[in-house]
Amino acid sequence: MTSTIHLENLSEDSTIRLLDATNVTHEFPAHVHDSYTLGVVTRGERYIHAAGQNYLIREGEGFIIDPLVPHSCGSVSEDGHDYRVISLEADLMKAAARDVFGRDCLPGFSCIKLSNNALIIRLINMLKKNKQSVSPDRESLIALLSDLVSLYADSVDPAQVSESRGKLAKQARCYLDAHLQRTVSLEELAAETNVSPYYVDRVFREVIGVPPHVYQLQTRVKKAVDTLLKTGSIVEASYYFGFSDQSHFSRIFKKNMGVSPGRFVKTNRKRTR
Repeated sequence: MTSTIHLENLSEDSTIRLLDATNVTHEFPAHVHDSYTLGVVTRGERYIHAAGQNYLIREGEGFIIDPLVPHSCGSVSEDGHDYRVISLEADLMKAAARDVFGRDCLPGFSCIKLSNNALIIRLINMLKKNKQSVSPDRESLIALLSDLVSLYADSVDPAQVSESRGKLAKQARCYLDAHLQRTVSLEELAAETNVSPYYVDRVFREVIGVPPHVYQLQTRVKKAVDTLLKTGSIVEASYYFGFSDQSHFSRIFKKNMGVSPGRFVKTNRKRTR
């Protein structure tokens, strides 16, 4: 069976995305997301390793992962698994948390695994509905997320890093984001942030969850996905984001996305016509 990855923007500003994956056997290495990741396994079983814990997500069960939480995942069986994932920006989760806690905060979810059947059924129905509409029903989505926060969110905000380390990590991220077309060395990043290479590497790993070079590589792939969705040009995506050649780009893309860029383009360009 061939793996397929369908990716759709459910809002005009791309702040809500729906990923629909089938027959996935790929193992995804440790990575982070900028947004909340809320998903459902619709066939088979999926494992997730995060925060030193292993989670088994069975068919009909869901999962949620906070922004910037490093995790790896994959299929339990050689037969693969199917899943749907919706990526949600912080403003949506903040609105849902406001309804529950009565104040502005970003909810944290240390549980990862979601097993409430009624909530999962609502989520699946919402995702199916959104696949056939131009934009999501924000009110219904906030209502769902409020229930999610009420049932599963920790009672306190996610752990905060010190202000100085947070600023350093943010400065380093901004510099990496601004120079995606080329590889930024640790020495260059240290010079930009006025600290030693060792210190910027350590703080970045602690705050962001992955080393600077891994973060930049994964961000390149995410940006390349946007280019492929818009243009369908593997050459353009490879060249613009600084990959040495198309074969190198294809290897990195498949490692992070689970399918080759050629198959990704073929699948997703069909759906946008």
